[in-house]
Amino acid sequence: MNTKIYSVFPACGKTWLFEHQEDYGLKILDSDSSYFSWIWECPEDDERGMYSPNARKTKERNPSFPQNYIDHIKCKVESGKYDCIFVSSHASVREALDEAGIEFTIVYPESSCKAEWVGRCFIRDKNGESGCGADVMYNNWEQWIAECVETGTHHKEIVLRPREHLSDCFE
Repeated sequence: MNTKIYSVFPACGKTWLFEHQEDYGLKILDSDSSYFSWIWECPEDDERGMYSPNARKTKERNPSFPQNYIDHIKCKVESGKYDCIFVSSHASVREALDEAGIEFTIVYPESSCKAEWVGRCFIRDKNGESGCGADVMYNNWEQWIAECVETGTHHKEIVLRPREHLSDCFE
């Protein structure tokens, strides 16, 4: 299997597509970077560690990030089990992917879509779902989009237009 890596901007629909992957005939891994970028507290008797429902994220960043995340991605690519792996769109992750020689496609919205993306995050907030909050999206939009545009100059890129989602790229 030739696994493709997608570095996807928040609120593009990674989780939805992951949950509906069978409908698209895909085997997808939605790799959440928060498991790697933070230190996690886990009950000592829980063998599942940070993946346990009882695990709690601390306020301390993991000093091994992003290398631990890149190592995880490499392992999953080498397993040959996935068509696609969705990874973080953080600039540090994209830089580490570059340094590791891992090809990826960056997916992000047009800069004119700020209100729509803030709205997507607002709805998530109101539904109690995890992910980027509306205030974080609003406050970081310009910087994050600029970083994505810069990355897209030497990588494959998919730019989502208004009312588009990641799933539209797989139809």
